[in-house]
Formats: sequence, structure tokens, C-alpha cells
Amino acid sequence: MEIGRAVIDKLVRWTAKHDSIRAMLLYSSRTDPNAPLDVFSDHDLRLGVTDVRSFHEDDRSLEEFGPALVVLRNPIGLEHGFECLGFITHYEDGTKIDYGFFPAEFLPWAGAQPALPEDLDNGYVVLPDRDRLTDGLKPPSYRAYTPSPPSARDYRAVIDSANAGARKTLADRPTIRDRCAVTRLGSPNGSTKPKMVRWGARP
Repeated sequence: MEIGRAVIDKLVRWTAKHDSIRAMLLYSSRTDPNAPLDVFSDHDLRLGVTDVRSFHEDDRSLEEFGPALVVLRNPIGLEHGFECLGFITHYEDGTKIDYGFFPAEFLPWAGAQPALPEDLDNGYVVLPDRDRLTDGLKPPSYRAYTPSPPSARDYRAVIDSANAGARKTLADRPTIRDRCAVTRLGSPNGSTKPKMVRWGARP
């Protein structure tokens, strides 16, 4: 299996053969210095193209990278108001690439926003950029999907809500049949395995 630089070099050469691809970004875990990588890690691409629909109508260019075993074709949709589409691709040599096709205009738009879109803020590297579409992109924080601790007020609101629910459950205790019936399923060697846990409410 090819991992890392070898795959990137092939992608850059592949992009150079298609004039409609004006820029390509690698993003997500492969650009996050804190993310663990292994042989199952895929390559997430954001491609700025002149015509998104042309790739939807004819995706034979994906085979130029190598023989594909599986291609999951997502329909054309909208993201941040721009038409886009994606292909999740597993190649014969084990390489996994997620292609995301966006209009080239998306990249200057993203650069003009107060903050990067979350998927780019999680980490990105600019590969080919024929028209300097990415010049305005801010550096990634690598913290887009890192949860922030709640404020004391929000934390207390959640605890109070949970306590209120618990008090109601206890108040309704006479109507609850707290029976846990475990059905056991025999196996060929005579042992038993838990099959199901079922809770029921008293009629």
C-alpha cells in the first residue's frame, strides 16, 4: 500500500492533467500534526474546479489514479451555498481517497470569511493552486472538532435537568415494572449466552 508522500505525488501529477482542476487541498487527519495515522487513514481532498457537474456526469478520471475497487458516489448538494459533490474511493492497492469537488470560487469565499470552515480549520495543506485561489485562507487552528468545556451556568442547567428527570422517575415508581428479563440462548456446546434485555412498563 502507498501511504503519504507517494500518494500525494501521484495526485499532483493527476491534477496536472486536468485543466478544470484549479486547486487541490489535502485536509483532515493527514494534515493534523496531533492526529494518529495508520494504514487505514484515508486522503481527504478538497478540489476547486471550473465545473462541478462535469465530474458528476463523467467520473472516469478517478480511474487514472489506479484501478478502483469501490466508489461511493454522493449526489450533488449544497455546502455554504455552493454546489458540491463527493466520491469515496477505495483503490486496488488499498489506498483510500475522498474526493470533494467544489466550484473554484469557493476557496476565495472561504478566505474572506471571519473563520475557516470547520473541515479546513481542522487542518489543511495546499497542493496545486494554479490561480492563487487559496491566498486568503487563514491558518488552521487544528481545534475545529475539539469540544470546549461548558460554562458553569450551562453545566448546572444540565445537572438540574437530569435531577428533575430522576425525581419524576422516582415519583412515577409505582407505575414502573422494574423487571429485567434476560433470555438465554443455548449454544451447540451446551453453554448459554445472553440474548436480550427487555424492559417493560406496567399497563
